[in-house]
Amino acid sequence: FAQQPGQPLPPWSPGTLDIHQINTGRGNAALLIFPDGTSMLLDAGDGGNLPPRGTPPKPDASRTPGEWIGRYIRHMLAHDPTATLDYACLTHFHDDHMGSPARALKTAPGGYKLSGITEVGTLIPIKVMLDRGWPDYNYPAPLTDATVANYRAFLEFQRKTNGLRVERLCCRPGSGVRDK
Repeated sequence: FAQQPGQPLPPWSPGTLDIHQINTGRGNAALLIFPDGTSMLLDAGDGGNLPPRGTPPKPDASRTPGEWIGRYIRHMLAHDPTATLDYACLTHFHDDHMGSPARALKTAPGGYKLSGITEVGTLIPIKVMLDRGWPDYNYPAPLTDATVANYRAFLEFQRKTNGLRVERLCCRPGSGVRDK
C-alpha cells in the first residue's frame, strides 16, 4: 500500500530495495538501501542559485543541505544502530552534486569546509567512498579547483581519523578496460 502525501515513509524492511531522492532544493542526493541492508549515498549537493533565478531551499533554510541530507539518512537508517553509510559515490565533481567550499558556513576540524558531501560525511560516517578520480584526479583532465581540493582534504582527514576507505571506480571510455 502506498502512503498518503505528507505521511512518513515506512521503514526499510529486509528483502526490499529502497531508493530515496532527497530534495533540498540545492542539489542532488539519493539514498539507496539494498535488500540486504547495505546503504549507499549518491551525491550530496549544495549548489545552484537561490530564487529568483534558482529554487528555494527545501524543506526550508533553517538547515544546510548537508544537515537536511544527514538528518534524512539517520531517519531512514533507524534500523541500523550505528547509522553508518556503507558506500558513498559522487556522479561528478560539480557543486550541485558534491557541495562548494564557497557556500560553506563552517569549517571541520580537518580544515575542510562543510558543504554537501563533506558535511554529510562529517555527520554520518562513510565506510567506503567510491571515487572515479582517486587517487590523482588527473583523468580526463587534472581537477585542481577549490571544490575538488576541499573534497580531497575531507577524504584525507576521514581516511586518517575515521578509517574511510577510498576506492577508484571507473572505466576509461572506449577502452573497455577497468582502471586499476
